[in-house]
Amino acid sequence: MNALQFFKDIKLSYKFLFVATIVIAGFSILGYNSHALQKNNQEMDRLNDKGNRFSELINTIENGIQRARNIEKEFLLSNNPRYIDNNKRLIIGLSETVRELHTHAEKEETQDFINQLAVTLDKYLVAFTGLATAKERMGLDHQSGLHGDLRKAVHDVENSLGSLDEITLSHSMLMMRRHEKDYMARKLDKYLDKMAGEQERFASMLENAAIPQADRAAIADRMNTYHQTFLQLPAINREIDNRIIELNEIAVESDILLMDLTEIRNQQLESIKAITQNATALLMRNIYIITALVITCLLYTSPSPRDCNEYRVCRLLLEKGGGGGG
Repeated sequence: MNALQFFKDIKLSYKFLFVATIVIAGFSILGYNSHALQKNNQEMDRLNDKGNRFSELINTIENGIQRARNIEKEFLLSNNPRYIDNNKRLIIGLSETVRELHTHAEKEETQDFINQLAVTLDKYLVAFTGLATAKERMGLDHQSGLHGDLRKAVHDVENSLGSLDEITLSHSMLMMRRHEKDYMARKLDKYLDKMAGEQERFASMLENAAIPQADRAAIADRMNTYHQTFLQLPAINREIDNRIIELNEIAVESDILLMDLTEIRNQQLESIKAITQNATALLMRNIYIITALVITCLLYTSPSPRDCNEYRVCRLLLEKGGGGGG
């Protein structure tokens, strides 16, 4: 006995019960699939929103670092101390943004890159603080730092030599000032040698000058202060140059990390999008199949005046060559 013959022989009420069960189960599955499809779309929207926020934070950090570099350059050109605090506040704010970025990273690989970015920002803050400290020691203007010390020592000596009418010593003093400015402008070691030679010449002339011993001692003391202060310039200049190189390297490192994070995030979004689209397609296919099955069962239960009672359920399955009107 085949399945159709078995279905033909069972009672009409059982046939209706069987079809009703299929219809109810179909509608239930249809409802479940519709709900799953809705949740799937909501999850896709959530992931897209999260990815968009991740991209916004990346752009914020990238723009912030570029702004920090601009502030850094403005500080080097102007020596304005307000740029120091501005840049420190900016980097601290970017560190807060990186912490928020952590909350939008789902994979361990992404978290590792974000951790490296946080370390890079900390390194930049340390390097910029070191640069600012070195510049402050050098002197942000002619009244502060080593610049101020050099200027004061020179002015004291010039005033003393002017009152003593020592033209030769004053000329030697001016030559040392020239070597100082040449070194500050060009940072060449030859000016260090010229300064040392002129300092020895000044000391020799001072020793033989016909001036009171007290004035000679005071001038010698101030010139020693001037010379020792000048000798500190090369080390600080090297520190400033090294800090600038370090800041450039850190900026390159941060750019690479940001590009890596952007690439990883794009790959993750494409992967999530593909998975979500596949799941949506599968759910839609199930909905179409179940809908077709339910509609078919409903049509097959449609009675025909020419059908006997036991054939009025799923009669089309039993027809062999046409049959009955609607």
